[in-house]
Amino acid sequence: MSEQNRDPVHQNILSLHGDLLNELRLIFTSKDREYLDKYESLTEEKRKECDEFVEFFSHCPRCKKQNPKYNLIGLFLDETPKKQKIKKKLVKLMKDLKNNNISVSVGVLCCECYKEIFEKDIP
Repeated sequence: MSEQNRDPVHQNILSLHGDLLNELRLIFTSKDREYLDKYESLTEEKRKECDEFVEFFSHCPRCKKQNPKYNLIGLFLDETPKKQKIKKKLVKLMKDLKNNNISVSVGVLCCECYKEIFEKDIP
């Protein structure tokens, strides 16, 4: 199917996919290359889930600033058990909220809000 024949929703997903790849290519450390390789090797279904994850959690629920896409992609792709557990819960939350048409302010804190809340007692 050519891009001209695709519906607008599919074209938007392809556009977001391209934007995410460009975001990953901006910084190329070894970890970045690993994320890019992982992202490109995802199935279409998992890539769509990653794109939805990044879009859904794109703003800090506390201050409303935009979260860096790179950090969200990194969280989604990170395979450490702790981060996989967090991702799994966030994906379930995202899907539950979307499927039940519930609108609440939830998300991933930006770095500044995270530090302000969780590291204020650290000298």
